[in-house]
Amino acid sequence: MLLWLKENNYRVIANPPTSSHLFNMLLKGRVDAILANNLVMEELMAKQGSAAKVYSAELKNKPLGVYLSNSLNNKFPQFLPQFNAAVVHCRAMVKLK
Repeated sequence: MLLWLKENNYRVIANPPTSSHLFNMLLKGRVDAILANNLVMEELMAKQGSAAKVYSAELKNKPLGVYLSNSLNNKFPQFLPQFNAAVVHCRAMVKLK
């Protein structure tokens, strides 16, 4: 995300080590805006009870991709079906929140 901001000519004034640090900078007024993963930020806002203090807008919805080698699939043929089942479970859990 930092690279995207720089490539799109945004003035980047901080590069904190964690999303939590970045979010706290926003809450304290040290920065006016941040670019972050919405799921991470929603969890931070819920933990801190600060959802009413910020405005959120989606910049881009980009699904996460996972790339596996053929050798992994050949060595562990059950890995991919088990992984896919776990992803389905994780999606269901996210929808419950």
